[in-house]
Amino acid sequence: MYLDKTSKISVTEFRNLVFSDDFLQNFRSPPIDIYMAEMTFNEVDTNKDGLISPQEARQSIILAGERIPGGSFGHIIQMFDDNHDGQMSLEEFLNNVQKLVHE
Repeated sequence: MYLDKTSKISVTEFRNLVFSDDFLQNFRSPPIDIYMAEMTFNEVDTNKDGLISPQEARQSIILAGERIPGGSFGHIIQMFDDNHDGQMSLEEFLNNVQKLVHE
């Protein structure tokens, strides 16, 4: 997973992880299916507060069968956390998924 041996997940590594899952492959088809993105967000937002916490992100990636050290989940949230509140809103999720798809 960590090709650069830093114990932090890079944008490229995260992108590869996200797009390795068949369910998320649908995001590659322009335009991004907003409905699918919202469904994904809602599945990850297990406490239904409208935000994805680092703990929820970690749990969803574990359930997808991936293994990433705990500190890296905070890094994932930071990559998607445009307003730096420590969580990811639906708007931040949609904006950043679109950025990843178009890189």
